[in-house]
Amino acid sequence: MTNQTRLEQMWKLLNAKHHDYRARHFASSDLPKLLNIPSEEKPLLPAIVDARKYHEYLLGLSDEQLIEEVENYKIQLLADYEAAHRFNLPQAIADTNVFDHWSRAEYWSIPEAVALIHGRNPSVVTGASIDKDMADTTIGWTLKQTLELLIRAKSMGTLVHSNRPIQLIQWTRLKQMEMPDELVKMCMERGKTTYDVSAENRQLTKRVAELELAFSTKPNEEANNQSVKPIGVKERESLLKLILGISIKGYSYDPISTRSKEIKDIADDLRELNLSLDEDTIRKYLNEAKALFSDNLNRTE
Repeated sequence: MTNQTRLEQMWKLLNAKHHDYRARHFASSDLPKLLNIPSEEKPLLPAIVDARKYHEYLLGLSDEQLIEEVENYKIQLLADYEAAHRFNLPQAIADTNVFDHWSRAEYWSIPEAVALIHGRNPSVVTGASIDKDMADTTIGWTLKQTLELLIRAKSMGTLVHSNRPIQLIQWTRLKQMEMPDELVKMCMERGKTTYDVSAENRQLTKRVAELELAFSTKPNEEANNQSVKPIGVKERESLLKLILGISIKGYSYDPISTRSKEIKDIADDLRELNLSLDEDTIRKYLNEAKALFSDNLNRTE
């Protein structure tokens, strides 16, 4: 390392850590002139003492040690820059109270999910703030990448704009992504009786509704419409079996119970899809399915 290069490296370090006492001009052959401390000032201020000690420390370093000191400073500078980013400030970090609130929500939007996946408060770290962030930080880049993944999942129908927390937990596990354990535990405890509406189950629910409409078609209407074929006995039994299976596995429907709140859940989900069926109609077909396949259910138990 040349003497001039050494001077420049020391000047950068002194400028960063003791700016008030760094000399504005220095001779290429005079290392002590890097630090400009008024000699007449008595008693010496603590800041002056620290600056003088650091200057003496730099003078005693070898070229290799000075290079390492510069590199360590750059690393620390980046760490400080990262810590000062608005997504890393205390108000942006999700604590127990934030997790408690969002674990009770019926759904999370895509931007809310992005924030929560990375332990951030969705009220502070919003979709708009992620989009507009231009800082070159790890947290900013990570949030942008996760947002892109969720948007792509939505485009493919794996996710929708508003997803239930348990569904998003399952998605992150499938993608081997980390989510705060505290949040996951709260969501699982509060979502045990909540039906996880995955994109696949939504499609199945839609298909069931279409079949329900076919069941209710009058014989003369079917005869007039050549594109609609009458449903045979075996096909009807298969469809009833499908309805019963989805209700049990998807909605935790208990075929033994005489009063099942899951029927209301099914009706609510159909209503969200603009495929409304009243609870009595759903109950009628479930009762018919139970009567047909009660022996099968008893065997599985």
